[in-house]
Amino acid sequence: MLKNIAGETEEEYSTRLANNLEELIVKEGPDTIAAFIAEPVTGAGGVIPPPATYFEKIQAVLKKYDILFVADEVFP
Repeated sequence: MLKNIAGETEEEYSTRLANNLEELIVKEGPDTIAAFIAEPVTGAGGVIPPPATYFEKIQAVLKKYDILFVADEVFP
């Protein structure tokens, strides 16, 4: 798991993660990726929401490469 660098804002962290995702997509080839599956809120070890603007930035990258976004969310 990537860690927030000291002094990095949530938005900067989200931007870095989105950039890392895009680099990986380009490296592997967008045509080799069927979908990006994410758990919107992590429930293991407490409720852990994503950093600010994370999903907006990730979805923009996925849309650019026409990759499906799947939110793995379970409701009681």
